[in-house]
Amino acid sequence: MGRVLNGNLSCAYHGWEYAPDGRCAAIPANPSLPLPKNVRVRAFAVEERSGMVWVSTDAVEASGSTPRPTGSEAYFCRSLGVRLDASVLKDRLAQVGFERQGLWAWSGALAGQQVALLINEAGHELTLVHAWLNERLDVRQLRAVQAALRLLRRDLEAGGQNRRQA
Repeated sequence: MGRVLNGNLSCAYHGWEYAPDGRCAAIPANPSLPLPKNVRVRAFAVEERSGMVWVSTDAVEASGSTPRPTGSEAYFCRSLGVRLDASVLKDRLAQVGFERQGLWAWSGALAGQQVALLINEAGHELTLVHAWLNERLDVRQLRAVQAALRLLRRDLEAGGQNRRQA
């Protein structure tokens, strides 16, 4: 946890500031001390887009790109937790008709709408699923997709056999 201060990430606990490349940039409690050259944090590429913050899990030096949903513009729909390991979830998404678009990206239809699912392994038997739409929907359509996502979660957790085709 922390905040952006003077263009650096400032630690909420001790206040040390880190530059975008990860090097220690300031120690506010001891401003007269020279900055330690060997103190740094791992830096990641970050981008704010479509109302979300996207973080690449690769180090900044290795990759300047951040993950993103497929399509030229995407609209966030919702996130939900699924009580499954990511590897099991991936298998079950394929069983219910979703197509793999990348390591963590899937696409398919729900409630008559194309949906991109980005999955994030949160822990043992917990995976977060972030749903994105290719177009902005009216409230009625959006609620229908969100209801279909809740049913999809139920079916995936039950074994992936119950999904009705969209």
